[in-house]
Amino acid sequence: TGHRRRPSRNPDRQKPGNQFSFSIQPKGEVLQKIKDEMRKSGVSYALSEICDTISGNPQRYNVIINSTEGEDAPHFVTTKIDNKIFSSKEKAVNHLLTNHSAKVFVREVEVEIDLSNNFQYVYQCPQTKALLPPSNYHYHEEVVRQHLLLNGVSDSYNAYSKKLVKVEDSEIIAEWTQKPLQVYKFAIIGNESLWHKSVEQLKVACMHEPHAALFQINKSAKISGDCLSLVEPGIADQFKGFYQQRANWLNGLFSACLINLKKSNFAIFKHSEKKRTFASAYRRAKVGDAPLNKTSEKIVAVLGMLDEVKKSVLLNHDDLRDVDKRNLLIELKWLTKEGFVTEFSNGILILN
Repeated sequence: TGHRRRPSRNPDRQKPGNQFSFSIQPKGEVLQKIKDEMRKSGVSYALSEICDTISGNPQRYNVIINSTEGEDAPHFVTTKIDNKIFSSKEKAVNHLLTNHSAKVFVREVEVEIDLSNNFQYVYQCPQTKALLPPSNYHYHEEVVRQHLLLNGVSDSYNAYSKKLVKVEDSEIIAEWTQKPLQVYKFAIIGNESLWHKSVEQLKVACMHEPHAALFQINKSAKISGDCLSLVEPGIADQFKGFYQQRANWLNGLFSACLINLKKSNFAIFKHSEKKRTFASAYRRAKVGDAPLNKTSEKIVAVLGMLDEVKKSVLLNHDDLRDVDKRNLLIELKWLTKEGFVTEFSNGILILN
C-alpha cells in the first residue's frame, strides 16, 4: 500500500473571515458499495485509501455547507424549480425571476399609454434593441424594470441604466410612438387572485410567499460534489479554495468513514511502521488450536516463517508447490474471512 501521512485529529481547517464552512461526507451508497466489496474479497484497506477512492470522484461525496455566523446565521434557500442553492431569499427570488419567470408569475396589461411624439430622445436596450422611454418620463423606471424582468436580464436597475444607448433620431422616435406603451401587473402562479402593480411589489411578494411554493429553507445545505454548479457563485468560489487544500477536509472525511465502518462492525486496526489505520470486514484472530485442513495448515506454516509476503510469492512457495493453485486460493480466502490472515490491497499477506 502507498503510504500517506495519517490525518491528525484536529478539526477541519477553515480560513478565518469566510462566510461559509464546508465539510466533505461520503455518500452512503458509495460507502456501502465499498463495504460490500470488502466483505466479498476479504481484503483490508487503509482508511486513507478509502478516503482517496471517495474524494477522487465528486460523484462519490456530498458537500455540507454551513454559515459561520452562528445561531443568527441566514438560512440556505433551495429553489423548488431548479434546485439552486442561495444564501438568501432575495438572491433566490432574483434568480427565479430572471431565469424562470414563466414558472413563477403571470402578467396582464395594467395600463396602455398613448405616446406623444414630442420626445427629444429615447433609450435603446443594448441587448434586445428595444426602445425605452427617456429618464424624465413618468413610467421610465417601472418600464425599465419590467423590461429587465420580461427579458431575463440579470443586471441591476442601476447597472443596466448606465448601459442604455441614447437615441435622438426623430424618425426612429416617431415610429416607436405609434404603438402604445404597455405597463403590466403581475401575480404569482398559484395565487392569481392577488395582483402586484410593479416589479418591486412582485419581488416582495415572492419573498413573503409561503416557503413551500417556491423554496425549501434549511439551516445547512447538502449537495453532491458533482453538482456545485447549483450553488450560488459566491459559495461555489469559496468551496473551490477550501477544496484545493487537502488538509481542510481530510479529517472530516476520515472520521465519517471511520464511524460508519465501526457502526457496520468492521475491524479497525493499525499496521505498518507508520501505524496507519486499516479496516477489515472480518475480526482478526490468532489460529491457535483452530481446526485446519492440510492445505490451510501448510499456508499457515509458510506465513508463520515470513513476516509478510506477496500473495503471488506465497502461491509459488516451494512448500506449497504440491498444492493445486485453485485450492490454495480457496483456502487462503477462507483463512482471510476467518480472520487468521490479513490481505492488504497491495497483495501483501500477514498471519495475524
